[in-house]
Amino acid sequence: MEILEKLGVKSGLILAAGLGSRMTFSVSKPMTKVLGKPLIIYAIDAMLHCEIEKIFIVYSNVSEDILLLKDSYKRNVVFIKQDNVKGSLSSFLCSKDFISCPFILMDADIIIDCLQMQRMLEKFNYGGENMIITAVENPSFEDKKVLLINNNQLIGFCKSGYQEIIEGDQIVQGGMVYLWFRSPFDMLEEFMQNGCNKLSVFLEEYVKRFKVGVMYIEDLWDVDTPEDILISEDILLRKSIYYG
Repeated sequence: MEILEKLGVKSGLILAAGLGSRMTFSVSKPMTKVLGKPLIIYAIDAMLHCEIEKIFIVYSNVSEDILLLKDSYKRNVVFIKQDNVKGSLSSFLCSKDFISCPFILMDADIIIDCLQMQRMLEKFNYGGENMIITAVENPSFEDKKVLLINNNQLIGFCKSGYQEIIEGDQIVQGGMVYLWFRSPFDMLEEFMQNGCNKLSVFLEEYVKRFKVGVMYIEDLWDVDTPEDILISEDILLRKSIYYG
């Protein structure tokens, strides 16, 4: 893909080591099927469609069934076993010795349209930011992660919304796909040493310290519960979604 070639983006990272405690199935959350396809494949297929050459997946004992996909993605995917999971931040840090910037980071529990991701990247203009995050233009879900944007720059990241809004601020849903141009690992280690293990908390502080831009996608959401699966399947059947 020409835009990724120009930016030097050749690798991707998917975090899939979490417990997924709100799911109630016998398989791990990333391997839970949505329209007959394991959830994590939506992220894998979107990356491959955009010509990411190497995808690193961090998994744990609770998501070891992901290895069932190994034969299907022999050339493109590297599986990284995490033995001691302490939140999503620890999984991110676990990739430090395997991946280098620039790279795309995705959650393992998202539904993303391959063509929408391609269009998003094609429209994106890099302005020297440390990191870029997705902002959703027409969300199908109303209760997902919230971003605060001003002049196409991310100035806040919070699940629960904002108390103070200034003129020109825009509140949108987003997150779940991150394009990293400068390494976050030193700051990740700092946060882990201070007892923080949540990626959302890390990002709230990160946007205060560094320049973070946004790239707009039509729709994108994460799947957290069995109810989310049913809603997701309905959305995918109603929309003309290309998901690999």
